[in-house]
Amino acid sequence: MNDSVLRGAISLIPSALAFESPFIPSQLDEVENVDNYRPGGFHPVKIGDNFSAGHYRIIHKLGFGGSSTIWLTRNEKFSETGSGKLVAAG
Repeated sequence: MNDSVLRGAISLIPSALAFESPFIPSQLDEVENVDNYRPGGFHPVKIGDNFSAGHYRIIHKLGFGGSSTIWLTRNEKFSETGSGKLVAAG
């Protein structure tokens, strides 16, 4: 998007909500940078994925940090819930 289009879009925003710089997700607190999901970084995971030959199933994402993601998991063998930590590669 060129600067003139961006300035035009900003002018449509009420002055109380206007901002000076473009939206950059990696600079926001508590927002995960999706660019980290790449070879050598985080492993892409979605709800329902299975790990350890189907032994653990992903139920919900609990959190993330600079080097890992934490997931609520279901132990399919023993019918129990727990958490799993997936550490980034590298």
